[in-house]
Amino acid sequence: VVVFYEHQKPDARTALYKKLLKIGQVENFEAKTGVTLTRWIKERFAKKNYSVGDQEAQMIGNLVGSNLWNVANEIDKLLLYGAGKTIDSSMIEKVVSVNLSSSIFKLTDLLGEKKLRDSLRTLEILISSGEEIVAMLFMLVRHFRIMAQVKDLTDKGGNPASIAKAIKE
Repeated sequence: VVVFYEHQKPDARTALYKKLLKIGQVENFEAKTGVTLTRWIKERFAKKNYSVGDQEAQMIGNLVGSNLWNVANEIDKLLLYGAGKTIDSSMIEKVVSVNLSSSIFKLTDLLGEKKLRDSLRTLEILISSGEEIVAMLFMLVRHFRIMAQVKDLTDKGGNPASIAKAIKE
């Protein structure tokens, strides 16, 4: 088994790609976010003969992030904890481990979109899960600093590769 990892979709016009299609199998695994992540979470519950609402599935995705391994583990935890009970937002808040970095990114996205209610809800979840306010502030400042650097380098005509190299910490 040979696995190639690409950050972008591979160019299907290349000789290597065409050769691999002939002699092997090509699979593209794209990161699941938003609606596709919510759908995946609901499907994962369904495979375990359990149903969960859209809001609950979305909440799990927001708290855990897009790492499917972590999401699957949190779903298993919820099923064990719930033992057949209805999974609601209070149970999710109690059981699911919050991924600080993904929640901070979610929070900054919501702030950037000026969605105050969702921003406050995300902040409330982070605080109630025991996250340190100073650590959250540090992550928020770091995220906004990186976004400002990207904006500045983009305005100066930088390409994605040079920008990534310049802001790599």
